[in-house]
Amino acid sequence: MKSTIPKKVVFSIILVLFLSSIALAQPITFLVNPDYDPFSYLEEGHLKGFLVDLIGSLESETGIDVEMKPVKFDEALEMLQGEGRYCIPSLVFTTQRKALYQWAGPVAITNTYLYTTEELSSEFKSLEDARNANSVGVVSEYYSHKLLEEQGFDNLIVFEDEESLLEALFEGEIELAPFNSAVLQELLKREQASYSPVSTVAIDLDMTYLGFSKDVPSEIVDAFQKALDGLKSSGSFSDLYSEWFPEQPVPGIYTFLTEEYPPVTFRGEDGEPTGFVTEMVKEILRRNDMSAEILIVPWSVGYELASNLPNVFLFSMDQTEQRKENFEWIGPV
Repeated sequence: MKSTIPKKVVFSIILVLFLSSIALAQPITFLVNPDYDPFSYLEEGHLKGFLVDLIGSLESETGIDVEMKPVKFDEALEMLQGEGRYCIPSLVFTTQRKALYQWAGPVAITNTYLYTTEELSSEFKSLEDARNANSVGVVSEYYSHKLLEEQGFDNLIVFEDEESLLEALFEGEIELAPFNSAVLQELLKREQASYSPVSTVAIDLDMTYLGFSKDVPSEIVDAFQKALDGLKSSGSFSDLYSEWFPEQPVPGIYTFLTEEYPPVTFRGEDGEPTGFVTEMVKEILRRNDMSAEILIVPWSVGYELASNLPNVFLFSMDQTEQRKENFEWIGPV
C-alpha cells in the first residue's frame, strides 16, 4: 500500500529530528568551583576533586560531551540564570532555587553543624542554646548566614571567608560557627590545625545536585539522572564517594530522613539513629534487600526536603488533613 504522507511532511519530520539530534549533541559546560576542596579545586592549573571525577564518569555513561570550566560560584550562579547550556555540579537544593533550574542528583549529602570548642560543647545542646550564645560567626552571604538570620539569630558576626571564621573560633573571638562537615575536614588539613572543633547542633542538610540551566534540553537532564542512578546501583558511585569522603554517608537513589524525637527516633549512644520507628525502617530495608543511610536532621529541614524533592522518605510524621494530599504514606506505625 502506498504511503499517503506528503513528501513535505516527511521532510519536515526528518528535519526536526535532525535538528533535535544536533541540539542534544551540543556539549554542556560544567561551571566548576575552583575553591571547594574536596568537591572541586585547582592543582597546577588542572581541575581535580570528587565532582571532577564524577563528571568524567557521567560523560562516559551518557555519551554526552562536557566541558569543565573553573568559575567562582557567584559568577557561575549568574551564568546559570542567563542564556546558555550550563551546569553547576555543586548546587545545594533550596525551595527558592527549585523553579529556577533543572535538577539531577543528589550527588552529595552533607550536614552543616554549628561547631564550638571542646570547653564550650556542653553549653550548646539545642538551637535555642545557640541563639542565646554571646557570638556566632558566619561567612557573609553563605546559605548558613541567611538560614541563621531567618531563624532569629541576632548574635551574628560576619567574616569574609571560612579560613578567617575558623581562626576566630580557635582564638575564642566567637563561641559558635557553622561549617559543612566535609569542607571543615579539608580546612583543618589545610590549616594543619592541632585540634578539631566539636559539632553541636545540626542546622541544615546540604542536598547537593547537578543544577542545569533552563536552556539544557530536559532529555539531557534525564540522561544524567539515569546515568547517576546506574552508578549508584552498580556500586561505582559509592566507591568514588568513599574515596573522597571517608566515613561520610553515601547518597543513594533514596534519602531517608528522621529527627531527634525519642523514643520514636533519636541518636543512640553510638551516634547511630535508633528508636522504635527507626528500627522498623531498618527492618523494611533489610527485607527488601536495600541499603540506605538514615540521617537525623531538624524537623523543619526534613519537612522542606520531603515536600520538594523526589525519593525522600521522612519519618515519622503525623497525618493531618493539611498534609494528607501532599505526601504518599506508609503506616500507621
